[in-house]
Amino acid sequence: AFGLDPVGDKGFDDPVKVARLAFDTQMRQLEEALLVEIDNVAVLGDAELTQRTHAGCGLILRRLRGFENTPGEQMRMCRMLEKVLTLLSAEIVTLSRAWEGEGHRFARKRYIAKLDVLVTGFNTLARERGRKAGRDVFDMEADMLLDRMVQDLAA
Repeated sequence: AFGLDPVGDKGFDDPVKVARLAFDTQMRQLEEALLVEIDNVAVLGDAELTQRTHAGCGLILRRLRGFENTPGEQMRMCRMLEKVLTLLSAEIVTLSRAWEGEGHRFARKRYIAKLDVLVTGFNTLARERGRKAGRDVFDMEADMLLDRMVQDLAA
């Protein structure tokens, strides 16, 4: 008559739900941090670099979302993404410092190479971790495709 039973289970002691909430919170924070880095590249006014950065970050997030159903791997992958984000941020700072100087072209090429290495490395690691978690490559690719379809429809 007066709402939920105060003694009954409210769902917050379920480890799967708690892990899911923690993962969702961390995903939002990482997604926001990646958007900030995309904006930092966009400020430079180079459309190709902005597009490459956006595409790379999108791929990384899709890979990470593929771990939503494997709670043990979720947080490990988030920690790996934090490392990637730290390296990406440092590269963007290096690129920004060199942008107006003589080394502009070299810094641009270096940034593209580093971005490719970070994205490819994270992607490869995510595939390996997914296989170790019992998921096959086709399941992971299907999850990425479905996530991409939802994201593209929302845009």
